[in-house]
Amino acid sequence: GDTALSERTLWHALELDPNLDNGLLWYEAIHRGRGGEPSGVESLRRVAALPGSWRAQLWIARAALKSKQLPEALDLYRDCLSRVGKPAPADLLQQISGDLGNAGHLPEILQIVAPHFDAASHGLMVGNNLIKAHFDLGQLEAARKILDQLYKQNRGDWKEHLSYWDTEIAKARVSLQEAPKELPTVAKLTIAGP
Repeated sequence: GDTALSERTLWHALELDPNLDNGLLWYEAIHRGRGGEPSGVESLRRVAALPGSWRAQLWIARAALKSKQLPEALDLYRDCLSRVGKPAPADLLQQISGDLGNAGHLPEILQIVAPHFDAASHGLMVGNNLIKAHFDLGQLEAARKILDQLYKQNRGDWKEHLSYWDTEIAKARVSLQEAPKELPTVAKLTIAGP
């Protein structure tokens, strides 16, 4: 029942590790509950100012995308990626690619996330988002390359998902090959009688 002590303890935990997922979201929820969405975002900005913070920036970027502020979101994503080691955490790349995809910014997924993707480290969830972005943009060869990287991981639990993309890419290639390149032209020949 000591709310003040629990909040001080929560803040201290975030000072020690500002990227504690549950702690960060709890901290934001407390402030959002008191002052609405702007208060929640402001609480995230306080955490983002802590040394080593990157997770708060992800949530601020999500709010920026919701407000149609793509340049701000992209700057925040770049800031996140500059603060983490290599390989970047999978959940970071998953959230960036998912949020950008949900907002309809497919080229930006490829610009921000693709250079950091490593199939062994980031797996199916990030790889799937990249495949979908390439696929939806008509970049079938690039989608196939990521699919092949994921197949090389020999993960039986990914088989059904990878098989789905295998089929979708194959169907898209067939439909491109079957589409007529040019419409045939009709000509009328006139022949003089015997």
